[in-house]
Amino acid sequence: MAVPSLHPELIAHIISHIEAQSLAPYASINSQWQALVEKHIFFTLNLNTARLADLQRILKVTLPAYSLAERVQVETDEDRHHNNEIFTQIICTLFTILSSCVNKSNIELSIHNASPSDFTEHPKPGLRRLRGMQRPGVDILHWRYMASYLELLKPIEEIPTVRVISGLVVHQGIERNIAPATVSKLISRLPRLSRLTAALSDNERKDKPLRNRLRYEFAISLTQWPASLEHLVLKYTGEAPKDANYPPAKRSKQGADAFIIMVGPELFWPQNDEDIDEPNWPNLTTFHLTYAAATPSGEWLFNRDPRCPQYEVDRNSENLFMEPPMDEAPQDEFPDDYRTALSPLLNQMYMAAAYAARLMPKLQMMDLIGQVQSGLNGLWRHKTLRCEMKHELANIVEDESIVPQMKSHNG
Repeated sequence: MAVPSLHPELIAHIISHIEAQSLAPYASINSQWQALVEKHIFFTLNLNTARLADLQRILKVTLPAYSLAERVQVETDEDRHHNNEIFTQIICTLFTILSSCVNKSNIELSIHNASPSDFTEHPKPGLRRLRGMQRPGVDILHWRYMASYLELLKPIEEIPTVRVISGLVVHQGIERNIAPATVSKLISRLPRLSRLTAALSDNERKDKPLRNRLRYEFAISLTQWPASLEHLVLKYTGEAPKDANYPPAKRSKQGADAFIIMVGPELFWPQNDEDIDEPNWPNLTTFHLTYAAATPSGEWLFNRDPRCPQYEVDRNSENLFMEPPMDEAPQDEFPDDYRTALSPLLNQMYMAAAYAARLMPKLQMMDLIGQVQSGLNGLWRHKTLRCEMKHELANIVEDESIVPQMKSHNG
């Protein structure tokens, strides 16, 4: 007789009321029960040098499940603190185990974070998302944890140093985000880290104090990054307003941003006369940057495309049909994405990149990709829904009087 299929949240709730020492037999009910039960009964990870390769690829941090009723509730401070406790325990346990390994293994670690109740973990996530969008009063999907960022609760000095991890990948998006400064904490304990791919978020749209805190903490944490890094792919998503008439958030002062990876000319070259120290990247081999349409100093990198006709946007709030927390931020309520033409500031940024490339002696490729999205007032009549400008800096020469050539690809 087949066992009826139950919601993962219901199974997790049942499991939570069973003593850990009595859980093992329930794993034999079916594969769904097995996956959920094993998360509760396997606390020990036995490693030796021969088995280190088995640990490569993925670390999935499983956060506590929540009930069907909580699907329509935004996480509370208590929920966030409990999740942070679980995240801290798992990371510290893993790092403690790996810190005892003294061999020269090169582990590639990829970190994912999720609760079994998240819609991304549902057997049919697309279907659950469709139902949630149609019936937001039943399921608010990833809006439940959109403003939650996993953080390590222990001081950095209490996190063990691990020498066998040489590559790290951190994910974000509709998955649960890790606070950017926490990523810095992690990599500061990896003295042999040579490759980092990190998708982080500077995209908090509604809670300005939260965004200020996350951004500031990340800025001052960058000094903790190890000098061993050779290959860096950093996605620090901070989208421009969808309404191009809306002024971008001014998060910093042009030319004097404390956040040294500001996506503007400052990223590559000092923009103030008093900044006399030239930047230097002695070991960088690959630089890939995808940037949004505005800078953190509140300036647009793109202007109105002359092919886009002007029109009046109906900004009647009664036309907005999504309720909090699924509603848009004010700058995104009425999309009017007409900015696709390059601005002089963007040219300034590319010139700064060319100068910086001369001080990257091991540079093999630098990609700068600007992505702009044409919306209701975009380039529909030209059958262009997405514009991408890709530039490759090549032909680096020793003569400082010659600026590297820039190849442009438009699509």
